[in-house]
Amino acid sequence: MSIRDEAIARRLESDAAETWEIPFCESEAGSCYRTNRGSYPYTPRRTEDVPAGALETLGEICGVEDLHQVFIVPLAVRSTGA
Repeated sequence: MSIRDEAIARRLESDAAETWEIPFCESEAGSCYRTNRGSYPYTPRRTEDVPAGALETLGEICGVEDLHQVFIVPLAVRSTGA
């Protein structure tokens, strides 16, 4: 093993993979999607995932007709700590 290979191996040992870096099968995709919802923007899958009254208001003002036209940015992502 070369010095470069040893250095890469040491770095990989100390830098554990994040959950989004680990391969998963299609049956696991739903649970992965749900675990990230609180900290990442997402497109809602169900009407219940959209804050109450938001779809109606967006429909009136912007002409939104479908969940695929909505993108939710959770408060944790928007907060800047200012």
